[in-house]
Amino acid sequence: MQRKVRDGEFKLGLLKPDTFAEDRLLRQPPGVCIMLVMYNRYHDYAARQLRRINENGGFSVPSKYAGEKPVAVARERVPAFKTEEDSAAT
Repeated sequence: MQRKVRDGEFKLGLLKPDTFAEDRLLRQPPGVCIMLVMYNRYHDYAARQLRRINENGGFSVPSKYAGEKPVAVARERVPAFKTEEDSAAT
């Protein structure tokens, strides 16, 4: 389904202009399709801005997190991410 809407030509994480994957959505009220097209345009705008901001690799992961897995960092920082095993170990 992602291949239907992703722009595979440039591999930039963009979506094909004004598309959405499900044909079933055409049976919904027109406002639904309009919202999806608006999301599509905003997604591509945000992706382009992030790419422009980080041109030449100006932003990177802080060195103290470079070797960490994101899940481990989330468990450390956010109590809701802790599992029962984590609680039993501490």
